[in-house]
Amino acid sequence: MGNHQRHCNAHPRRAAALSYTNLCYDPIKVNPARIAPDGSALVTVNVTVNVTNTGKRAGDEVVQLYPHDRVASVTRPVKELRGFSRIHLKAGESKRVEVKLGSADLGLWDRDMKGVVDPGKFDVMVGASSADIRQRGTLEVAPAYVKSVSITWKVSGMSHPYIGQVG
Repeated sequence: MGNHQRHCNAHPRRAAALSYTNLCYDPIKVNPARIAPDGSALVTVNVTVNVTNTGKRAGDEVVQLYPHDRVASVTRPVKELRGFSRIHLKAGESKRVEVKLGSADLGLWDRDMKGVVDPGKFDVMVGASSADIRQRGTLEVAPAYVKSVSITWKVSGMSHPYIGQVG
């Protein structure tokens, strides 16, 4: 899921910028949108976005990728740069940008100092910088298999309205 509209910068960036033109980001695609939290290096998520130069000048852009764990087990930064791709666009040109996101990019050190990937939803953000996020998507890390546990309660001295005295 993500924003389904194109996002364009309102004004060309001038100071300390790569571009003097208008750039539009189409909605991002996160594929697969759900992964297992096995920490395997084989699990790779492809995040793709089309960037279009709608201005009259050529320009460069560094498309940056920031994942964010919505409910992490330990405190995490809101945005952590985990990938980027620099592109050059002629006036009117569009390019498809793909940035790969691996399990290690989503991982953290838990309270016991073990490397883990928390299950749950992650916001996947792309933009020109951490302060200029243009599109968002969602990635879900599936919960790990949990063994069922048998719990036995020993209760004594209580009364139940239908079965009488317990214990």
